[in-house]
Amino acid sequence: MLDSLPDDVPANDQDAQLAPDLTEAIAALGEEDRNVVLLRLYYGFDTGETARLLGMTRDAVRGRLKRARKILREALGDGPRDRAAENSI
Repeated sequence: MLDSLPDDVPANDQDAQLAPDLTEAIAALGEEDRNVVLLRLYYGFDTGETARLLGMTRDAVRGRLKRARKILREALGDGPRDRAAENSI
């Protein structure tokens, strides 16, 4: 359904450093998990709208989002805070 990621310009330097890693991590998700992440977190659809658009239950959307967030956290570390700590060492 959502074959490509949008080409947005990051808002600040910290976002600019994270954007390629985040884009790569999202692209590496399974198709259904990626679609849930994009619809919920990027496009701002609520759980019910996302479920309807993807033809799944609300519980399935919640489960996929939870799993995808875990995968993204593991792929990215804790995000900008980790990068700031690395740069200060």
